[in-house]
Formats: sequence, structure tokens, C-alpha cells
Amino acid sequence: MNQQRKTWTPGNEEVVIRLVKDNPSTSSQALAQQVGLFQSIVWRILTATQMREPHLHYAQLLQPEDHQLHR
Repeated sequence: MNQQRKTWTPGNEEVVIRLVKDNPSTSSQALAQQVGLFQSIVWRILTATQMREPHLHYAQLLQPEDHQLHR
């Protein structure tokens, strides 16, 4: 599987944004396959343009007082 992938360009960014506006529930993996980009590039486009929020990890949600609850 030696398929050539494109890089992040203004044109690719416009295509990704248009596709997300047309169907907001489309996954970044599906978008990547449609446009011919790596999924990581699509995800960076989506987060940079604030089309998708970055995923939070459980540890990022912990508060200082949570430490006492889990002792």
C-alpha cells in the first residue's frame, strides 16, 4: 500500500471544513479517506479551525480535592 498522501494546504483545509459543515457527524478517519490525507492532519485542521474540540483525558479533569477522595 504505497499510496501518496497530501499535506495540509489551504485548499485541503477548505475541503475538510466544507465536508464537516455538510455532515458534522463525519469521523476524522472518514474525512481523511475522502480527502486523501492522514487522519492526524485532518484532526489538526479540525482543532486548529475549532471545528472539533480536543478530547480531554480523565487526568486533565481532576481537581486537587479529588486526591483526598481517592485515598
